Amino acid sequence: SATSTHLSVPPDVKASTGISDALLRVSVGLESARDIIADFSQALQ
Repeated sequence: SATSTHLSVPPDVKASTGISDALLRVSVGLESARDIIADFSQALQ
């Protein structure tokens, strides 16, 4: 399930560490970069 890992981080800390509302954090496995890029490309079409 999806979570919001930075929900409790104060706004000033988010700003100083580069965490913005547009940040998308993705956890991927050990696949090759080419495979991961292809998967994202397909998913976004």
